Amino acid sequence: MDRQSIKIFIAGDVVPRNKTVELYKKAKVNSLFEDYKEILESSDINIVNFEAPIINGAITPIKKSGPNLFTSKTTLKTLKDAGFNCITLANNHFRDQGNQGVIDTINAAKEMQMDFVGGGENINDAKQIKYIKTKEKVITLINVCESEYSIATNDYGGSNPIDIISLYNDINEAKTKSDYIIVISHGGTELYNLPTPRMKRLFRHIIDLGADVVINHHQHCFSGYEVYKGKTIFYGLGNFNFDSNKKVNECWFYGYSVILNIGKEVKFDIVPHEQCKEDGQTRILKDQAEFWTTIGHLNNIIADDDELQSKFNDMAIMKAKGYLTNFEPYNSRIPNKLFRMGLLPKTFNKNKLLILLNYLRCESHNDVLKEILDYKINKQ
Repeated sequence: MDRQSIKIFIAGDVVPRNKTVELYKKAKVNSLFEDYKEILESSDINIVNFEAPIINGAITPIKKSGPNLFTSKTTLKTLKDAGFNCITLANNHFRDQGNQGVIDTINAAKEMQMDFVGGGENINDAKQIKYIKTKEKVITLINVCESEYSIATNDYGGSNPIDIISLYNDINEAKTKSDYIIVISHGGTELYNLPTPRMKRLFRHIIDLGADVVINHHQHCFSGYEVYKGKTIFYGLGNFNFDSNKKVNECWFYGYSVILNIGKEVKFDIVPHEQCKEDGQTRILKDQAEFWTTIGHLNNIIADDDELQSKFNDMAIMKAKGYLTNFEPYNSRIPNKLFRMGLLPKTFNKNKLLILLNYLRCESHNDVLKEILDYKINKQ
């Protein structure tokens, strides 16, 4: 590798859960990331998605659907000790513990002199572009996420939402101030290993705007990638170190990280891994044959718009019952009439309303919901 080339390592989601909680508390770096020692030491910038906000005192969970994650400052210290020097904060859990979690996380990153991007104490802070100068080059990091419960506003802290107008302005600014633009996104349908058709159009448009690479995570499973107009889009890294304390799909335990080598040309390497399968460690896969076969299959689907749409339709239909249950308090004439007369109780309690809000506000949930409704209306 050219001495003046810049090496950037980018990993997916980290959340201490189940088997890994004590490992982070005790800063057991080798028990978590021993396989990555050489990679992290040889890279100029090491980026990981920090998905559980730090809380120094009592937890302060917000009202939402889904789990409220949290962790302690020792998790960030463990990542720093491992060699990570930058965290992304635009994700669907950054605001899980309200303003206190946002503030405690940002303060911890500042205290440990770790770069961060995608989160802030208000929307203006969360939208800030990160410029990192290394080896006489300036690297731009832009970090965005889909709109769930974590988004910052003028009044409180959180994550930077995906907004095409902001992305247009940010990328135009970055082109005048830097040499290479990385957009890191957090979104997609959980446990579905393909992008939605909307995501493919969006990420290609981000490249059209001037980004040099787009890297996505969130789905808890890895997806494929494509080279578009000479620039690479990675549609899903999967979990990097995120254990589960319940039965999950096998895809949960596998993912990959990306190494970008930026010199006269931009090259990339993919590092496949198994994470938290038997213990809490993330290990580079020794036998990679099945991984590369799967990646090749996913890449072929992503390259074919019709096939990608077909797979998305199939997935949405499979999820139809789970989605629509939240919209059907009473589904026949007599119960409906009794409900309107006030003789049957309301079933749209606050928890159900939070779920519905998430379906309507989050881009990927909205994609699935619209496809389900279209299928139910037109194809039955």
